[in-house]
Amino acid sequence: MSDHQGTEAALSGLPEQRGLTGAFDLLGKRHFSCPWPQLDPVLDLGPGRLVGIGAYHGRREAVAGLDIALHTAANGHNSVLFAPELPARNNVPNLRIERGPEPTPDRIRETVTNLTALRQRPEVVVVDDFTLLRLDPPTHHTDAYDPWDDPDDEDELDPAVREADEIGRQLKLLATHHDLAVVVMAHITPPFNRTTVLTTEHLGLAASLEYDADVLLLLRRTDARRVDVHVAKNRNGPTPHHFTADW
Repeated sequence: MSDHQGTEAALSGLPEQRGLTGAFDLLGKRHFSCPWPQLDPVLDLGPGRLVGIGAYHGRREAVAGLDIALHTAANGHNSVLFAPELPARNNVPNLRIERGPEPTPDRIRETVTNLTALRQRPEVVVVDDFTLLRLDPPTHHTDAYDPWDDPDDEDELDPAVREADEIGRQLKLLATHHDLAVVVMAHITPPFNRTTVLTTEHLGLAASLEYDADVLLLLRRTDARRVDVHVAKNRNGPTPHHFTADW
């Protein structure tokens, strides 16, 4: 049995999450609204959920992780944002920003445990960029990885890909064991032309999130006010699925 099959087996007995936006569902599980109502039914943010969001670097939607953290904090939910490159800003109630370099799943887990002991248990954890994550101790430096240089049949043998797979698995276990909603942002590698259909391959190493994430979205702006949303994975809905959302 592979690591990912083992993760699926361990989680198969957990209750089904049925989201009611901004409210309690029938099982008493809390679900958190996001800043974009049209995305709420798909993201279905709640305890135990791992969500991956891919966007182009430098575009407005690339800061979706920060927007989610600010939104959930404003609605009274303790939130933690791991964003080493985020400039210093004024304190926001219910939001803790961790700027330490290269966050690891172990460090995220330790932060959650420490805050819980202080009666400030987080409900939402956001990681600003998947490529900043490392294992502890690190096993591979991913900076030079280029998904276009590696044949598909060799990807699983690449040490960087194996490390990315393990990071995704640990983030999912973190979400389930600590009843967190975990959101991970990722950069999309620009396709060769604007008509190219976005796929998980455009996420580089973050494509490993497809194994363990409950939802994996790819965002591409269509005009100043709308974003094309490609749902690459959804445990509770059809995939692939496309729709346009106001943004």
